[in-house]
Amino acid sequence: MAFRTIFLRRSLQPFKHAGLTPPRITLTAAAHQIRLAATANPSSKPLDDLVVPLPKPRDELTTPMLEAQRRHRPLTPHLSIYQPQLTWYMSAFHRLTGLFIGGTLYAYLGAYAVAPWMGWHVDTNTLASMVASWPVVVKYVGKFCLAFPATYYFLDTIRHEIWNFGYCLDLKDVYRTGYAVLAGTAVGTIWLMFFM
Repeated sequence: MAFRTIFLRRSLQPFKHAGLTPPRITLTAAAHQIRLAATANPSSKPLDDLVVPLPKPRDELTTPMLEAQRRHRPLTPHLSIYQPQLTWYMSAFHRLTGLFIGGTLYAYLGAYAVAPWMGWHVDTNTLASMVASWPVVVKYVGKFCLAFPATYYFLDTIRHEIWNFGYCLDLKDVYRTGYAVLAGTAVGTIWLMFFM
């Protein structure tokens, strides 16, 4: 009822601002609706005639023939029917490396935040001495696990920003920048692994 009152008051404001007399509309007249189904006297008909039957549930509509047809329907086509493309893989790797970098960062920051209460030592000196005690192969695997996602995500983000500025959007340039990102990722990962 309050909504209708506010609506009627606001709809009459242009008349008041123009100095005109608004038409006489009462709230009760505006609130009335014509309902043809409810015009009959309920006492003249039994109540069962006024009740509208609900549709049957889906389980009652199925028959053995329909169930057999549904069992033999082919599955919806998925990515396996399309030829794989470089853009698919790079898009998937961009998302996965972003999740990995973000997840690693949040895990470290969470551990750093609760470390004083848990008695953990996750400061830089402790982590550096822990990594120094690892075998050389484990160090390089760890460096690869950090260097590859960081390098790829960084270079692919630059590629996306180039697209955002409206450059390199035709198919030839998309593939050219994709191969450049892959080459830069290989060089950057090797450099970070062996020279940092």
